[in-house]
Amino acid sequence: MNDKSMRITLIHGWHDDNKGDCAIVMAILELVQRHWPSATLSLVSSLPTGSEPASTAYRHILQRFPNVKIAFSPVVPYRRVKWGGKAMGMFLWIIRQPFSLLRLILGYSDWNDDAYSLIRNAHLVISKGGHIFHCRRNHPIEWFNLYRHLFPLVLAWRYRVPYVSRSV
Repeated sequence: MNDKSMRITLIHGWHDDNKGDCAIVMAILELVQRHWPSATLSLVSSLPTGSEPASTAYRHILQRFPNVKIAFSPVVPYRRVKWGGKAMGMFLWIIRQPFSLLRLILGYSDWNDDAYSLIRNAHLVISKGGHIFHCRRNHPIEWFNLYRHLFPLVLAWRYRVPYVSRSV
């Protein structure tokens, strides 16, 4: 396969305000671009859908890599709600998860979600790696964080897209 047709999706990109994470994402994109100069590069954010626009959240990455496609996390986000606080937010998140899991298990490929499409149509998925694959304590929030980080990798596995976890 020539590098013009190569599609590579980097997952677990975090907000540019975290300079360390931004530097890791940029270093991985640079390494990939050096190896496949004409490849189409994409980034699936760790930020949930509805976050600030990608042009703001990823302003440094977009300045350095203006052609990179960015999509927000495919995971249903946990959010506190005004009328029930943390507990109600957790309850609502839990009752929405079966639909997300069903979508993952059945491997729906006809959904138009940007993150799903970028992962499904990639030739290679690269996880930013690092500290995201651990739980500091036995607590539901930690389990959610682990689930949130594993979800895009399970999608890649489900769609039979090769994937790798990489830290710089």
